[in-house]
Amino acid sequence: MAGTPRFNGPTLSRGFVATEAMAAYRCVVISTDTDACEYNAAQYDPIFGVTMHDVAINAMVDVAYSGISLVQVDGAAATITALTTMLLAHDAVGYAQAAAGGAAGLRRVFGMALAGSSTDGDIIPFLFAQGTNYYAS
Repeated sequence: MAGTPRFNGPTLSRGFVATEAMAAYRCVVISTDTDACEYNAAQYDPIFGVTMHDVAINAMVDVAYSGISLVQVDGAAATITALTTMLLAHDAVGYAQAAAGGAAGLRRVFGMALAGSSTDGDIIPFLFAQGTNYYAS
């Protein structure tokens, strides 16, 4: 899916202070200050939500945390298939990836892809599924 889709569905969101400059559609966690957010620290970290727009450091950013939203993916990690692939945080700059491959272990996914992708940097719609676990074997 090339470019940014025009699709975005019903979403619950909340404003947070960005502890760093952030790009739109990236995975974030709540920082130690519960009114602030930051990119996840490492691959497979559980996330809180996804940024809805670009933001400068110390500015307010809307973070989607439930419903249907958009996320930027690292399609090079594995092919993402619509309505099949579960997504998890990929790296410390907030990209998402397919919950497949890598070292064995329990991982917490945050959503299900609603569109397919195999291209690094694509922005795809997904349905939040917070608290869902995936076991990579």
